[in-house]
Parts: sequence; structure tokens; C-alpha cells
Amino acid sequence: MEPDLFKYVPSEIMSNIFSRLHSEAVAISKCVCKAWLHLLETDYFVNSYLCKPSLAVLARDSTRLTVFNLKDEDEDEDGVDHDHDRHYIPVADFDIPQRGAKVKGTSANGLLLVFSKPKSLCICNPLTRDYVELCCPQQSIRASELLCGFGVSKISGRHKVVCMTRSESHCHVYTLGATQTWRTVAKPSGVFCDYAYGVSFGQLVKGNLHWKLWGEAICCFDVETECFSRFSTPPRGGNADLSVLQGCLCACRLAWDKDEGNEVIEIWLMKEYGDDESWSKEYVMIYHPDFPPGPAIYPIKVFKDGDILMLLEEEFLLYYSNNTKNTQQVHALEAATGDTYISAIIFTPTLSSLKTLGMENVISLNSIS
Repeated sequence: MEPDLFKYVPSEIMSNIFSRLHSEAVAISKCVCKAWLHLLETDYFVNSYLCKPSLAVLARDSTRLTVFNLKDEDEDEDGVDHDHDRHYIPVADFDIPQRGAKVKGTSANGLLLVFSKPKSLCICNPLTRDYVELCCPQQSIRASELLCGFGVSKISGRHKVVCMTRSESHCHVYTLGATQTWRTVAKPSGVFCDYAYGVSFGQLVKGNLHWKLWGEAICCFDVETECFSRFSTPPRGGNADLSVLQGCLCACRLAWDKDEGNEVIEIWLMKEYGDDESWSKEYVMIYHPDFPPGPAIYPIKVFKDGDILMLLEEEFLLYYSNNTKNTQQVHALEAATGDTYISAIIFTPTLSSLKTLGMENVISLNSIS
């Protein structure tokens, strides 16, 4: 039998070797043996390894979460401009523990908040394949409308989950790794009048969570201070949908272009955070007539070539070609997930385990021999 050479390689050299691998290979390596698992979960390796921003995609009618790496380049070495369908590289798969789970704009520091009707929340790390289940606050279980949010406080670095309904005079806050219970925080009167029914997930920007209200208003919750404030949408932005784009709060809407005589997609960015006057219309693109009327549109990523990846009605992904000025559907992800109904979000993966946050009852899906 040949000797196991890896057994005698110093851990510093092994860490250096692993640090050169893609995140997919690192995640697979953790399942090889206990020695590699322990090495790749050390604080030294976790803090030194740099993960690239990725795309998390969840098929709505299944429990499979798939993470893709996004190549941010316009051409291969041959100089040929290729379809973005070639730019999605599977990194990891994660089987969501709850049936009917849903991911929508709920990521913080590489962790994802997954909501499952009628009463379950799940914090998961698809790269380390571990998760923790949380029960929704008892008062919110039967609510027909629910605001959820997941963020990290700017100073203390605490991860917090937020849940609230329109009928309650307070919101519920769960701090990961703290008391393992929900706390209540008072809501200012009138802040949550007339927001839409269903489940709405807050968009995390600058340490604050944001929800679109009916009318031309945005509710803001400071994750650090747990205080509320209110912003205005872009001009005539009552029908805009919120997302995060290029690190800015983004509002996207359909509008009628009088000069062109057709519908266009307008993407607005709040260039100076917290300043209502800094809303700037950054992108305008023709809306394809074959797509459904009046959909919710969520811009996800702007590529170096000016192409834009978008999620339409939580049903399929689109990309706008800055070169051809056309908007087309992305089919590569449908084949990878096996479903045409998906949710998607850009996030930066992390190798940190939920156990490092002081969470109890962490469940791991890794199989170690």
C-alpha cells in the first residue's frame, strides 16, 4: 500500500493549497475526511479564504437551493462575445429542510434566510451545508401579511432576523447566538399603513433593512439601533420594486416611453444613501412585449459589459444585452434547477459555520467518513 503523503504535509502548506481552490472544491473537500473538515473549519482558514460573489437560485416548487459562480467577463480568449448562458458555474447544492421554502433578497454575510409557510424560518449556509430552524413568533403565524428581514448590525456584527405584521404595534427581533428567543421592538404609529399582503423580504443596504410600502414610501429598520425611519421612492415610484444593485438601494419599475411609444424598464439607484434627492435613473431598457404585463422586476447584477441580470416575477431570469439592446430569458439555470419557477439573489458565500455565531441545534448535511 502506498503511503498517505497528505498525512505528513504540514497544516500551513495544506491550508495554502486549499486556499487556491474554487469554493466548490473546498466544499467538496470538507466531505473527504475528518482531518480535512477540521482544517477547513479553522478560524485561520475561514478568515483567510476569499469567496467571490455568487448567485443563489431556489426552484419554487422544490427544496433544492443551487449556488452558481458568475463569470464577470465579456469575452473568452478567442475574442468572441458569448451568451451569458455560458457564465453560470454550479458551486454547491443544498436541500432545504422545509417543503415550500422561499428565498427572496434575504442574505447577510453569506448566510440565507429561508421562509417556509406557515410557521418556519431557516438560517442556512449552502457552502458549509449547515442550518438552524427557527419558529416564527406565535403572533405572526396566522398573519396574511408578513414582513421578514435578515441583517448584520454595523458595529456589533450581530446577525438579526426581523418579523412583523401590519396589525401588530411592535416587531419581533431574533439575535443569532444571543438569547435564542424573540424580543419585541415598538413600531412608530402609521409607519406600516397600507403595505401589500403576502410575505415581503427586506433589502439589506448599509446595515439597514428596507421594505416598499404602498404609495411612494420606503420603510427602513436600522439593524444596529433597532430604530425605524422612512424614505421616499423615486419620482412617481409608487409601483417600483426594491432590490440591491451595485451596493445601492435600487428601485425598478415599468414606465411608458412617450417618444418610443412602448414600455421600458427603469432602474433607479439611491446614489447617496438616505438622501431622497439622490435618486438617479441609471438604466432604461425596452420591455419585451412577450413578457407578462405589470410584473415585479428585481435587478440582480450589472456585468462589466453593461449587461444586466434581472429576476422577473420570481419566475425566470432575464438578461439585458447592452450591445444588442435586447432582453432575453436565461435558460441555463432552468436546466440546472430542473424548474422554471425560481427565486434568486446575489450573495457572497462564507465558509463560517453557524456554530461560530453561538447558535444551538445546528444541523449539518455533510457526510464525513
